[in-house]
Amino acid sequence: MLVRDHGGYLIDRGAAMIVLSLGMEERLQVDPATVVLLDPLGVPYRAAQTLEAAAIYNAAEVPVGGLFHSTC
Repeated sequence: MLVRDHGGYLIDRGAAMIVLSLGMEERLQVDPATVVLLDPLGVPYRAAQTLEAAAIYNAAEVPVGGLFHSTC
């Protein structure tokens, strides 16, 4: 599960957008606490299958942080 602590770490280091990978087979979930952290800060985020998440990350036009899981 992708958790709040991970998103906070990226924001503290300047990420203006967060990309969350759900794994190759989309078996991961986003911890609701992560959404509670990001929404009030106005930090946009996208959660997607790993290959799609990588494409989103690479196309970002703002400082972006990514949390990627590639084994499932």
